[in-house]
Amino acid sequence: MPTTPTPISLDRPARGGERLYYPQVFGTVNDHVVYAENLQGDFIWHQHEREQLYVCVAGEVVVEFRDATHTLRPLQALIIPAGVEHRPLCPNGARVIIVEPKTMFDAEQSSSMYDAYDKAQPQPGKST
Repeated sequence: MPTTPTPISLDRPARGGERLYYPQVFGTVNDHVVYAENLQGDFIWHQHEREQLYVCVAGEVVVEFRDATHTLRPLQALIIPAGVEHRPLCPNGARVIIVEPKTMFDAEQSSSMYDAYDKAQPQPGKST
């Protein structure tokens, strides 16, 4: 017998807390993962094999492409096409909901994309 669903609060941290660029998974819909990320600063240039839906729920996120820039404010969304290089820029912080295929999500979690971002960040106590 199916379980009765419960509401999800998109504006509060899920598993993963407040860590930046860390996926806080809410669940799955068919073969897609629905998760939130807290964004602050500039992420690295990257691309995906499949489309990705970005929904801004708090703050403001600038999504930079090689040939265009789009600013998302709360309750605005952007579908990022497969194979298109992009990076989010969030000087004042933002929270986004992302929906993408589970196979793509699983591959990203085992990739070096997040490691490359972590290594590019200033380390406390070290001068840059």
